[in-house]
Amino acid sequence: MKYYSTILNFSYFIFIILLYFSFSTNFQQILEQKVLGTWYSEGDRATKWVYTSDKKLYQYASGALESTYTYSISHECGDDSDQKFYFLKWIDEGGNEYCSEINGVDENNSGILSLTSMENGKIYLY
Repeated sequence: MKYYSTILNFSYFIFIILLYFSFSTNFQQILEQKVLGTWYSEGDRATKWVYTSDKKLYQYASGALESTYTYSISHECGDDSDQKFYFLKWIDEGGNEYCSEINGVDENNSGILSLTSMENGKIYLY
């Protein structure tokens, strides 16, 4: 009987672990879908960032393309890693890496992308 109890407890533990990773992966995919599109800076409407499905980020200022990045969303960015948070990481053509913690993407259909810069702690709203 104790043998079956141990197997049942172990099976329950494995189920919880699989459920956790399934939720985490699904939430990451949801963020990746929600970030797609054009986001205008709340502080300067002439600044826009365009996220594409091929993981490219195009940064425009006053209608002119200023920078092109490759971006990703994960629990890691540079030296920062936290399973409770997601980071938006973008890498420029020179290989420089930039990170922001994702505070929210279109939460409650707000149309707002909220990021906290890992570099200076400033909150950016788009």
